[in-house]
Amino acid sequence: MYSERFETQPAANGWQVTAAKQGAYTLYWSLSPDEFCPDYRVGQFEQTITFADPAPHDRCYFHVLDEEQNHDVTASREIILSGMENLRELGGYLALDGRAVKYGRFYRSARLTGLGPKEVDWLKQLRLRTVLDLRSEKEAQDYPNPVLSGAEQMRISAMYQMDGNEANFDPAKLFTLSEEEMREDEAYFEGVYRTMPFENPAYRWMFDRLLSEKTPILFHCTAGKDRTGVAAALILLALGVPRAVVEQDYMLTNRCCSAGIQKLIQTYYRPGRPDFVKDYLTCIAGVGLHNLAAALDEIEKRYQSYEQYFQDQYDLKPEKLEKLRDTYLQKRKL
Repeated sequence: MYSERFETQPAANGWQVTAAKQGAYTLYWSLSPDEFCPDYRVGQFEQTITFADPAPHDRCYFHVLDEEQNHDVTASREIILSGMENLRELGGYLALDGRAVKYGRFYRSARLTGLGPKEVDWLKQLRLRTVLDLRSEKEAQDYPNPVLSGAEQMRISAMYQMDGNEANFDPAKLFTLSEEEMREDEAYFEGVYRTMPFENPAYRWMFDRLLSEKTPILFHCTAGKDRTGVAAALILLALGVPRAVVEQDYMLTNRCCSAGIQKLIQTYYRPGRPDFVKDYLTCIAGVGLHNLAAALDEIEKRYQSYEQYFQDQYDLKPEKLEKLRDTYLQKRKL
């Protein structure tokens, strides 16, 4: 099973596009995820093509046609923007019905506090209509978002502690815990993950926006990995993307945040301590699959299908779920 038909990765001074299956393809570039000009032809290839970046200062999308005129779109999943960590998009993943998630609709990231005027201006090309801040009130007050013109900006906490209060993260205290306390904290946090998919006002508001086609949407929290990771997982699951691919996207955070993870381990991990300590530190700067698995296992425990879950929790009755998929999954024929 392929997670996407084409993958785009950075190459020296440009990009490399790789097909999951060998074929006869023609590649075009565009600044739009939805259309392209035949004059902007990059070249032909059978499985891999490497080329100079045709628009180094812009968000570029690549349109691929095969011999039967099937149309696919690909772009870099990870977006490098100064002052904004863990920024990536959800386009390209294959749903069970064979359609792919449209590019240019769903973006996820860490907090936006570090953006300067130049970066805010760059974001305009994404044409965001919605920005959903999943942080607590305290987090947002301490590190406020810049104003992004043209987008409705909403803050709704997506994570609550077991006592019902908004979860406010202060990772500094976690470094002083004993190994036993680390295990207790990990079990507690896994329990919080199990609650996130249920009765969650932030995710309900998010799905309302998606149904109203108020996209593109950017959703984020502080590190763009836990609250944001569950939001991304729910979107992909609602569109019919298999769980294994959803988990794959979740774990990409560890690649995006690899420098921070390694720095944390080098600073706080001491030789001779159990590997669990290293895994625990990884989850502070990155993610551990066991947390998302806990959330998804809880859904599967309570419901016979994801379709039942989305109907019960988000009022996504079959006709609404079908509309959501028709809106955000790409048709291949031109």
